[in-house]
Amino acid sequence: MRISYSGRTIYDNLFLALNGIYDGTAIQIVLAMKRSSVFGEDVAFAYYLQFQVERLQRLHGITVAIPEMRPEEQAATFLSALIAHGLVIQLMNDHERDMR
Repeated sequence: MRISYSGRTIYDNLFLALNGIYDGTAIQIVLAMKRSSVFGEDVAFAYYLQFQVERLQRLHGITVAIPEMRPEEQAATFLSALIAHGLVIQLMNDHERDMR
């Protein structure tokens, strides 16, 4: 999976723009997003995911249900919701492009 992520957030009235292209499995992508976030290295995966779900609700009015399952499946559910709501764009990787 390959996604393009562009986000804007405000921390203590400081505007930050976050952009990136992430490539890998769903769990690899969410972990990369976590590492690139403020204090992302300092929090557990479950906490990061819950924080992002709450943030989606608060900032965008989007409700995402992340059921109790393996972290790989939770990451896939989370990314699918981001794609479905247009918050990230799923890009074709080279292999997918070759298959067309």
